[in-house]
Amino acid sequence: MKILILTALIITTIALTAISQTAGEYIHNPTGAIAEEFGEGNVAGIRYAENGTVKTINGKLDKGITAVEPLDKCYEFFELHKDLFGLVNPREELKLITALEDPDIYKFRQCYHEIEIARSRIDVSFNRDGSISGVSGKFFPEVRGLSTSPSISNEIAKQKAFGAYENTKSHAKPNLHSIELIFVKDKENDRLALIWEVSINHYRFWLDALSGEEKGFFDVAKR
Repeated sequence: MKILILTALIITTIALTAISQTAGEYIHNPTGAIAEEFGEGNVAGIRYAENGTVKTINGKLDKGITAVEPLDKCYEFFELHKDLFGLVNPREELKLITALEDPDIYKFRQCYHEIEIARSRIDVSFNRDGSISGVSGKFFPEVRGLSTSPSISNEIAKQKAFGAYENTKSHAKPNLHSIELIFVKDKENDRLALIWEVSINHYRFWLDALSGEEKGFFDVAKR
């Protein structure tokens, strides 16, 4: 029994070490399961994030794609490889932000129950022949299961934001532009939090939608 437990601990340690070594590292011409999934020699390089999802992948990535239109190609790509990116339903989880024709890049943001995740921008690049050449971005599968129901109302969040606006020392009359729920990675505990984002003039105020705690503000004009 002791030998079995020790063997299991050794295997677990080796696995965790392998993950820590590959996370963030750009692996050229990967082999194994990735090469099999996309076709031998089609993946020029790949990089994983610390949460195990693919952060960057480059090469000729059209294997199995039958769609003709670029946007449909993007969604079919993520549907074929959703496990690599921690997705379940790409068409619901990935919201198109912009589509640039030159160069051909489609930009998405990840959503959970239609609530956007801040800083989750995902870029899909195309070759001139219309094939997908690269995908890069941040994916947050850990958002699944989090509450999407705020404990404080948007009216209370708005009042708190107007109160915080006084601390900006701005002399301009406060003008509410928008208020919406978003998910934000909390720097204190490295976890996603449900946040009310209140936009007043060129300031953005963040308040925890469950506790009401003020999480700070920033000036968009200075970014």
